[in-house]
Amino acid sequence: MAADARHPTAVILTALSLESSAVLPHLNNIERLVHTSGVQVDRGRLADTPWYIALAEIGERSTRAAVITERLNTWLQPEALFFVGIAGGLKEDIQVGDVVVATKVYGIQGGKETAEGFLVRPEAWRPSFRLEQAARHALRGKAHFKPIATSDVVIANAQSAITQHLHQHYNDAVAIEMEAAGVAEAAHLAGTLDALIIRGISDKADTNKHLEDAQGSQASAAENATAAVVAVLRNLQPSSAGYQAQIQATVRPIRVPKLKRQGGWRSWNERWVENTSQYRAVASAYGRIVNEYQAVCKQYGVGESFWPTEKKVGRELAAITGEGRWIIVIDNVRHLRNIGAAIFSIPGDGINPGTLPMSPTEETARDFVAGASAVITQLGLLSRNGPPR
Repeated sequence: MAADARHPTAVILTALSLESSAVLPHLNNIERLVHTSGVQVDRGRLADTPWYIALAEIGERSTRAAVITERLNTWLQPEALFFVGIAGGLKEDIQVGDVVVATKVYGIQGGKETAEGFLVRPEAWRPSFRLEQAARHALRGKAHFKPIATSDVVIANAQSAITQHLHQHYNDAVAIEMEAAGVAEAAHLAGTLDALIIRGISDKADTNKHLEDAQGSQASAAENATAAVVAVLRNLQPSSAGYQAQIQATVRPIRVPKLKRQGGWRSWNERWVENTSQYRAVASAYGRIVNEYQAVCKQYGVGESFWPTEKKVGRELAAITGEGRWIIVIDNVRHLRNIGAAIFSIPGDGINPGTLPMSPTEETARDFVAGASAVITQLGLLSRNGPPR
């Protein structure tokens, strides 16, 4: 069963129960999916994004991770795959609780034993450039972007032979764990699967490991790694053809409502126009546009006032995101704002008398509500938050 292209899917893999438990609270409307081989995932919507997440708890060991990664890729055809969980730190400047995004994954067991000693035959895999870039933007100043190493052995001694082996042959690795090499190789062999490894540091791979574990460092590290992958997904725009086709079909100029009033302008001593169903419908739709538009402005750090110049905002959003269709959407916002301003009352200030509210016709109200609904969908599709809930 492949994922619906209109609903972009990302797979999050974890090895341990405490790691998957950190991810689950971020998902809505969770359903259990079971592959014919028995592999199970919990699939749910990542709140306030276009992403559907398939969460798989796969157990420990690199070979197991490789097999299940390949199986999930064939089954779900995800746009992105993240391996998220805990690791041991290997460097002094990597502290318990820190997050490491792997810029390289070493498989450290390969080599040849000779009379002269062990000759290292390193293997290494790099992450998806697309996902790494999304992570660098989303986690700037909040994570280390460094190589990590994969071992089949849990390290709890900083003076062990494996630790010395790492120091001598993989000196730039800042963390050690047990599955990432299998995930990275499976993604490499798939050819088209974007993958990224994100680890939270739960110990220093030394004799104090059991003390750190007893203090809850593993759960905290898993939560930190989860927070990082959620931030990356909020910054990652889906690229699937179906999703892009949805944007192409939806983001276009709206039909601007014709402003027609019903019963003329009403004086203050007559019945309030706010009591008409048409006025209430427009006011409700107008309020939703205000909320969504302000949320987008805040999200991207654009706009200087309650209603900044829309044309300027459209240009700024297009420049920030590289998506020129923002100009179309914000222009649609401007049209509806002008119609709304003409319908609502503008109070006087003691000098200027202001204007009185008007009751729009049913046609104007209907077209305004339809236009507002379309624009809110457009704002959601182009923003990092995805389609509106």
